Amino acid sequence: MSGQILEPAACSKSMSSRRALSSALRMTGLIPASKPRPKPCGATEERVASLAASGHTNRQVAQALFLSPRTLEANLARVYRNLPGQPSANSSRR
Repeated sequence: MSGQILEPAACSKSMSSRRALSSALRMTGLIPASKPRPKPCGATEERVASLAASGHTNRQVAQALFLSPRTLEANLARVYRNLPGQPSANSSRR
């Protein structure tokens, strides 16, 4: 540490230059773009996720919520897509 005290104007210049550098690195692909935030689940998706997590089969969940199997699968796909740690649609696959 050099012991320098930065004035508020110097801090804001430093922060804006960091943002500019970070933005430039993202555009070149050296830093991956941040993953988009997942959309919050709807009430049906929450119920589907809850029943599926408690060990019910897809058929049981669909019957309990009066959903068709295809609708249930679509809801589960949205739930899985929003789980943390899932690859985003724009991430590169190797």
